[in-house]
Amino acid sequence: MVSILMLFEFEGKKVEIERPIKVKELLKKLSLSGESHLVVVNGNLLTEDDIVRNGDNVRIIKVVSGG
Repeated sequence: MVSILMLFEFEGKKVEIERPIKVKELLKKLSLSGESHLVVVNGNLLTEDDIVRNGDNVRIIKVVSGG
């Protein structure tokens, strides 16, 4: 059996995943908060319960607010 590895990197933090993963689990592995980060996959904004799969184009965006 061949294992497919997904590598995620954000602000110097790296995590390798061998299976599809929920967005909230991915953020937790990267020590990121769902309240301060958005996850966009293949151009679509995901919720914390959506799943990231191998081959997805993943972008993590830090939310900045202020006035």
